[in-house]
Amino acid sequence: MNDTLRLQRALLAESKREGRPEFDPGPLDGNRGQKTRAALSAWAAWAHSQPHGLDVSSYQPAALIDWAAAKAGGVSFMVARASASLTPDAGYRTHSLQAHRAGVLTGAYHYFAPWRDPLKQAALFAGQWVAMPGDLPPVLDVEAVAPKAKPGQPAPIPCTSAELIERAAECLHEIERLTKRRPVFYSYSSFVREHNLAAFFSKVYKLWLADYREGPPTTPLEWPYAMHQYAGDTGHAPGVSGPCDLNRCKGNPADL
Repeated sequence: MNDTLRLQRALLAESKREGRPEFDPGPLDGNRGQKTRAALSAWAAWAHSQPHGLDVSSYQPAALIDWAAAKAGGVSFMVARASASLTPDAGYRTHSLQAHRAGVLTGAYHYFAPWRDPLKQAALFAGQWVAMPGDLPPVLDVEAVAPKAKPGQPAPIPCTSAELIERAAECLHEIERLTKRRPVFYSYSSFVREHNLAAFFSKVYKLWLADYREGPPTTPLEWPYAMHQYAGDTGHAPGVSGPCDLNRCKGNPADL
């Protein structure tokens, strides 16, 4: 599938989901004609009007983020990594407290390692999590099936899709039990498709989708996204020294 055809299909899906005929790209012919260009322009203007936010971790030291400047520059929410696998994130609490003091809505995520005990991961996250008034729900970041290979050693054997789904579900259930908040499910478009995650999680969990391609993210119609990570570690935002991830939320992030 060429890039323009993918873009046209994504715009058409967004048009149907949002009930916005101005997003309709016209014929799905793989040609970037006037209708497709107009639809993309309309979608981009709408997307720009939605609330924008950052997600951060210890890779972005707190000293390099001025949350008051970020707030003044249009950042309305942030999600900080609280933990990854069985390791707490050293920058989480500082990021969260500073953002909260600046009036930025805060949230927290856990990077899920399906090769580790899912219940222990949920307990670690819940112990790290700092609940702020009106904050976002917890997030489970599901994007890997095996740890990174160490230099000079064979690549680890990845878990299967069935194992991934079973362990992620166990972790999600435990996070909800411990925090009394239903988590949001984060992943990449390609990862969702590869492991058929929509079939198992779409009816229960809201989706935060990472897709850095032009236009709307590509997502199964049965699992509409609530948040869109549209730029990875090449993004730039007011108040942040260095690159960061950029996100938009459909509607008020407090309603997640």
